[in-house]
Amino acid sequence: MPSKLLFLILVLISAPTLADCMQEPGGNTLCGPGPCAVDAKQQVHCAPHEGGTVKLNDSGDAVCGWGQCQDGPYGGLYCAIEPGGEALRNERGEIHCVGGCEAGINQLCVRIAQEQ
Repeated sequence: MPSKLLFLILVLISAPTLADCMQEPGGNTLCGPGPCAVDAKQQVHCAPHEGGTVKLNDSGDAVCGWGQCQDGPYGGLYCAIEPGGEALRNERGEIHCVGGCEAGINQLCVRIAQEQ
């Protein structure tokens, strides 16, 4: 009995935690570790980390980052490289991120189908 309990605990710990779920117009429910948003094509995209960011760009496409993100001074989204890390704008409008900054991109977004 104790080995079964230990196995169950290990499975639960190793399973990805899904923080947010949204339903697409076709009825599919998609989830992700972080917040989710619906893009211009009515598809759900989620941040790759619970402290991450998902945002729609000017074209209506979802872009994601591992941590917090800030809008860049010339467009684009600049995000903390560290999962859940802060992205702050100083008084001169410069963006500084924990672990450094990287551009938010669609390829970081997550789409995990929720089992019905």
